[in-house]
Amino acid sequence: MGIQAALDDPRLELYAGQSLIAGNEDWSVSALASEEEVAAASAAAGCYPLEAGSKDAALLVTLKPGVYTAQVRGGTGRAGVVLLEIHEVR
Repeated sequence: MGIQAALDDPRLELYAGQSLIAGNEDWSVSALASEEEVAAASAAAGCYPLEAGSKDAALLVTLKPGVYTAQVRGGTGRAGVVLLEIHEVR
């Protein structure tokens, strides 16, 4: 997408209150969903395709109605620009 000063190696975390529900770093490696499931959900939501082997972070989770917080931080500890998208996938 050409984001300038993009955050290196982002880590995405999803919280309900103070409780961590899920986290991911390197979208193609997830305990919650396979690379194929994440890619298929991304395509179904009309997102840009995630590049195989990229350091992008992504989560595929089923949530109950409620209030959640998404937090992104750099794995390297450096600052950078992040584009965070949230999509409903059915």
